[in-house]
Amino acid sequence: AKKILNSSNTYVQGSVYDLRAEKLGQFDIVLYLGVFYHLKHPMAAWNRIREVLKPDGTMFYEGAILDWAYKVDKPLEAFKDQIDAVKELPITYFAVGNYATSWSNWYIPTGKCVNDWLLASGFHEIEMGFIENSSRAYGSAKLDLKADLIEHGMSNANAKATGDQDAKYIPEVE
Repeated sequence: AKKILNSSNTYVQGSVYDLRAEKLGQFDIVLYLGVFYHLKHPMAAWNRIREVLKPDGTMFYEGAILDWAYKVDKPLEAFKDQIDAVKELPITYFAVGNYATSWSNWYIPTGKCVNDWLLASGFHEIEMGFIENSSRAYGSAKLDLKADLIEHGMSNANAKATGDQDAKYIPEVE
């Protein structure tokens, strides 16, 4: 497709934790599909995506949520009433072992939790839809740099330039 479209895009394979604007630049659109529930540090990942998104850029996301997890994970069928009772809470289920037959699913958040993770990571204008039969959420979120700078008082670049480690609000993950 790159040759046919004469595109200057470059395919980069790596970890979401390694995303850095200094290394990769910034993007108008970021696709983050089917990933957040596989990560041991989902908040750090949202923050990394935020860093590589241009001001007023848009991120599109999709992933597993807890809201109807009993429809895709047989052992959770016994907890249907409890899951239904917490759908409106910003909580996550930590899956030790398998969730939906995969060993690599770690955090299965409620839709409300995904929304709040996005807000806490500096995203705004959050749109979210649900696919109930597969217990998935999808949507988009915009980065509002002006609101973010007002909220945090300075950018990461300013924090780095001044050496103010307390002002650095995107956590590092080793």
